[in-house]
Amino acid sequence: MQLRRMIFTDQQEVSIYYNEHAKPMLSGQSNVHFNISHSGRWVVAAFAEKPVGIDIERVKTANMLVAHRFFSEEEIAFLTQKQMTERDEWFFRFWTLKESYLKAIGTGLSKPLSSFVIKFEGEKIYLLDEGLPVQANLLHLDFDGDYKISVCAFDELIDRQPLIIEADELIGFFNT
Repeated sequence: MQLRRMIFTDQQEVSIYYNEHAKPMLSGQSNVHFNISHSGRWVVAAFAEKPVGIDIERVKTANMLVAHRFFSEEEIAFLTQKQMTERDEWFFRFWTLKESYLKAIGTGLSKPLSSFVIKFEGEKIYLLDEGLPVQANLLHLDFDGDYKISVCAFDELIDRQPLIIEADELIGFFNT
């Protein structure tokens, strides 16, 4: 682990570390987990008492060569059944869900994206890793017109409504 920044609070000094796969962690805080992601003009963060991962991506034209390289056969079959007009949306839905899971477990892309499968049954999202169900909560949101946000949390609940904080409000918080 590598020390990146020191944060001083009224009660203690907290260090932000990154593991060997660049997952940020707080020293001495086993019940505080967080993750961040950015795309375009948005930065998103997720906080939980157990491991959590978040990803945001702007939807653009899906590269099916990337899908064939990184997605499972089942996911590729699902994508190829979609109309071209839906395929981009579904590609980035899969991508953000997969990224959020890898970020939650702390491996980053060292774990192949094709080694686990995302499944949809209506509104419910399931994850199978090495053929076994993963007991994680997955949430996917369409956001700001052309963005996809996904969260993977090992906590029991995920807030379905993002809290939007403007940059000047956030900066003001740290300057007080």
